[in-house]
Amino acid sequence: MQATPQSAKFISPGQRLIWLVAAAIDLYALSLVLLLAANLFAGERFNVIAIINNVLHLPLLLSPLVLVIALPLRRFRAIVLLLVSLGFTVNHYLPNFLPRTLPTPEGRVVSIYTHNILARFEPDTTYATEIEIIRNADADIVLIQEMGFRTAAEFAARLGDVYPHRALHPQPWANSGQGAFSKYPILEDEFWHLDDYIHLGHQRMVIDIDGTSVIVYNIHPLHPGMVNMDVSKRTEDVQTVIDRVAADPPDMPAIIAGDFNLTDLTADYRSFRRTGFRDVHRDVGRGFGFTFPATDPVQLLRLDYVFYNDYWTPLTSQVIRQAGQSDHYPLLVTLELNAP
Repeated sequence: MQATPQSAKFISPGQRLIWLVAAAIDLYALSLVLLLAANLFAGERFNVIAIINNVLHLPLLLSPLVLVIALPLRRFRAIVLLLVSLGFTVNHYLPNFLPRTLPTPEGRVVSIYTHNILARFEPDTTYATEIEIIRNADADIVLIQEMGFRTAAEFAARLGDVYPHRALHPQPWANSGQGAFSKYPILEDEFWHLDDYIHLGHQRMVIDIDGTSVIVYNIHPLHPGMVNMDVSKRTEDVQTVIDRVAADPPDMPAIIAGDFNLTDLTADYRSFRRTGFRDVHRDVGRGFGFTFPATDPVQLLRLDYVFYNDYWTPLTSQVIRQAGQSDHYPLLVTLELNAP
């Protein structure tokens, strides 16, 4: 019988596991840095990057944990790459966890509530819980996404005593319907969507707040999952909103709010920021501000936003942890109106 060479070593299951973990850490660290570099140099030129960007925050938020595991394994190259990802993550999210000094309002404070109530088609469907949440929030302006005809009738009947002004655009396919309720007069109202493929709806209003005309957008861009994960369709939808915003008078206070169906690491989010509008949650909110999915114990995506232009001072941003039967939590913000 031939003797086993003494140089041959037995590899224990524990050693195999360590090697597998080390390889996974190396791959994870390299992939994150490559994704960040691809965004920096190529943007979302490739659809696969655009798709990943919608959830890129999730692996980034794991980087501190992975770094802790990599340190005792002495994966020095991976540690350097992880520090790059961690630096990006800390720079992006840490401000929303630090103490803030908020201004004391001296002028008119306006509260805005936005909620995707989730279109439901059962004959006995009621939105009593969602309506009660709205009444308790007591916002000045309420923006609703996914409004059908029965929904519009129920909301109008149960909110009319609080909100004397409304602009409702229910649709046969309720997912594309929009609606607004206001304590202030609605002077203008327009609803649109693109018809060349499945699209959700958008709404633009002019509201008179104590003599100041304010533009309010209630938007609901297309979800890429509705068109075979083609993010360019959402980008086209977002661009229709941005084009209208660009055509607005520059000396009017304006708000863009709704279910944007995007996260804040996407190019479409950056397109809104390039208009000069700012994200209320990023400026005064606390925590990650995740609003979806409200039906699960843990929320992982921030899809609902309120953006404002230079004629506002943001004061608060709150995700209301009550959703009724919707898969989105409502977002309630307050801003001080600085009349031009």
